[in-house]
Amino acid sequence: MTRMDIGSLYVQGEALFNKRKTSFDSKDGSSPKLTWSSVDIPVVIGYKLINNKDFNVRAFAGGVYSYAFKNNVSTSKALQEGFKSFDKSNIGITGGIGADYKNFTVDLRYETGLSSISKEFKSKPHSFTLGIGYFLF
Repeated sequence: MTRMDIGSLYVQGEALFNKRKTSFDSKDGSSPKLTWSSVDIPVVIGYKLINNKDFNVRAFAGGVYSYAFKNNVSTSKALQEGFKSFDKSNIGITGGIGADYKNFTVDLRYETGLSSISKEFKSKPHSFTLGIGYFLF
């Protein structure tokens, strides 16, 4: 992660590795589980609501590009074949709040995709994320 401050405004770019997991109820009564990994590249513009030397409270919003890979479906062969048609790339929007204390940082964000995960599944990906970090410089 890198952050460029412009007074109370800032621009922040990140490269994140995510391990995601979900399950859903199917019509036959089973609860298939789906896991996958992804690389997310969010770029946000933020505003420091409280901007002190050692403590900041921030709000931010921006875009995110995600690429999914290494998927695993614990269910029927038909659903596994259906997952192969999922769109591995997704562009979305993200926003949230954060706080900094000296070199420590914490963000709570919501992310949602702008397009469906596939032509067959008319669902858009979305998630909440809690991030904790430490700035070395």
